[in-house]
Amino acid sequence: MQSRLFFDSVRKTTTIGQAALFTRKGLVHLTSGGKPRLSDRAIKEYVLGIDFCIDNAQRLLDDAKILERAGSIPSTIGLAVFAWEEIGKAMMLMNDLVQERDFVKDSWMPHGRFMDHKLKLLAPNKYRTLVGQPPDPFPHEAVEEMIKTTHEGRLRSFYVDWSEQAGWFSPTNRKYVGDMTLLLGSIMPGAEGWLRVVKPFWHGKRESYMK
Repeated sequence: MQSRLFFDSVRKTTTIGQAALFTRKGLVHLTSGGKPRLSDRAIKEYVLGIDFCIDNAQRLLDDAKILERAGSIPSTIGLAVFAWEEIGKAMMLMNDLVQERDFVKDSWMPHGRFMDHKLKLLAPNKYRTLVGQPPDPFPHEAVEEMIKTTHEGRLRSFYVDWSEQAGWFSPTNRKYVGDMTLLLGSIMPGAEGWLRVVKPFWHGKRESYMK
């Protein structure tokens, strides 16, 4: 039901009497009755952004597989996490579109929600029903803990760090190869799985918004 109704309420054309309203916050239309609705320009921005996010997620995963075959596990993890974030970003944009929310530039500024790594990682689970998936069977706390581990894994895949308790951590330290391999075993399938769901779902919907 969710899939069938996805985006059905989004306006594809403007009608006589509508006036474009461009504000600092977003791109909307006012109907003759004064009710805000998304403009054609805003819809196109959403469609273009979702396309780019999905294409970039695919690129990142393709590159991650090359690095995995070369034995570069930390960099593979990093790219797979970035791909997961791009998928999450696409789903956040889809949700905004179906909710007819303004395309708000503040969301893309520092500290905006599209700059929040953890929020983007959580997005596929949060908006899973948008793409026809059942509600998340796992407790919210468990999902948040997994996302925290995934986010920290991305940082540890690229940066040298130090803590008083553990001392130095480096992606080049062979001591952590086992841990990194285990982490890859959850992140890579997770990102690939979401892309297999989101990519064909979106491609089946997008043409109706380009008419």
